[in-house]
Amino acid sequence: MYGVGVGPGDPKMMTILAKEILESASILLAPTISMESSGRAEEVVRAILPNREIERIVFQMTRGTSGQTLRESSAKAAARELFERCAPDEDVAFVTLGDPSLYSTFYPLARAVSQLDNGVEISMVPGIPAFTYLACRVNMDLLDNSERLYVVAVVQDEDLDRLCDLLADRQATVVIYKCGRRFGKVREALAKTDRLSQALVGEQLGTQIERIVEASLVSEDYLSYFATVISPAIRSDFG
Repeated sequence: MYGVGVGPGDPKMMTILAKEILESASILLAPTISMESSGRAEEVVRAILPNREIERIVFQMTRGTSGQTLRESSAKAAARELFERCAPDEDVAFVTLGDPSLYSTFYPLARAVSQLDNGVEISMVPGIPAFTYLACRVNMDLLDNSERLYVVAVVQDEDLDRLCDLLADRQATVVIYKCGRRFGKVREALAKTDRLSQALVGEQLGTQIERIVEASLVSEDYLSYFATVISPAIRSDFG
């Protein structure tokens, strides 16, 4: 079973290897919250392979620790469904937005599949993450010299204290994922740590409605689920 990263949203950002695996796999699966709606990963694949049959598999996307049990149960149910659908000798490719190693639905599914049958070979195919795409779109140098990089998801209020601790490290670039519902509080944390003026926000990256803007210019308190924020290291502090 392959977990295939399809990049941030622009079909042209999909790698050659990802496309080859999606073309050759016996079954192609895409996560969704409802069988009636397509997810962004599926939409990326359809733009590249319009005639490819794609099967949807429902995932529980409830966020935070409160939804962890629901997400785990959903992954186990999806794994059981996968075994019912697929023959033992079939190659299955599961698509995920960005990279399968970063906050993706693939890893919980892969873990659940391995628990049912540890003989299933699991392979992950890298994709371009949203934050590196965003940095390149504005010619941002993410890291230099001895700087550090933190990637954190802010999906509940408890995550904000952790975020403030990371932002306090001025020699670190901080990437913030999944903060759409709490962007107002993220903006406050950026301002509190004197980082707001240099922070960058990206929404719907790689799509026709892509939005890239300085965080200080965003007046909304709520953004889309896939909003990405980059707060670069404060280089004026150390030359």
